Amino acid sequence: MVSFTDGLVVGDEAKKINGSRSKSVDEKTVTAGKNDALTTKVQGEEQDGWSVVKRNKKSVRMSKPKPPDRQLEDDVWCLLYRLGFKELNAGRDFTIKLGQDAPGRQIDIFAKDDETVFIVECTQALTTGPKSIKNFGYLDFMIDLGSDLTPPSPSPPQSAERPSGLSPRFLPGPS
Repeated sequence: MVSFTDGLVVGDEAKKINGSRSKSVDEKTVTAGKNDALTTKVQGEEQDGWSVVKRNKKSVRMSKPKPPDRQLEDDVWCLLYRLGFKELNAGRDFTIKLGQDAPGRQIDIFAKDDETVFIVECTQALTTGPKSIKNFGYLDFMIDLGSDLTPPSPSPPQSAERPSGLSPRFLPGPS
């Protein structure tokens, strides 16, 4: 049995998250009661890589580029949102459990609609080169997940339009 921990969003909640994930920067507001304290706070944030976007009387709006790993995840999440997937993970701590006693498995992106589920693991590297899914330890996980998914009812008899030998494929369950 596959179970999902809390963390899926739909509708207006997903729209709000899409708004923040579609930006290439993190944003925050720094406030203080006195101008001296505000200046000190802003200087500290600037040392941490934040830049001033807008100065107000008692606050300063600041931004900082997202780290590349989070930017990749956000770009893929937004793509799946724009493609119309109805249920998506809210944050980066989404987990899936394959059994009652099994440990949870962190998933970067989960997107589901009426017919399709995407489970996405985002990775990046400083240099290009081939990678195998086996290196990430997800092959066994996907086989376990595939064995718990119920395939649809048998397909209708093949018509002349569908070449023989073509049928939907599912991941095999554990042997």
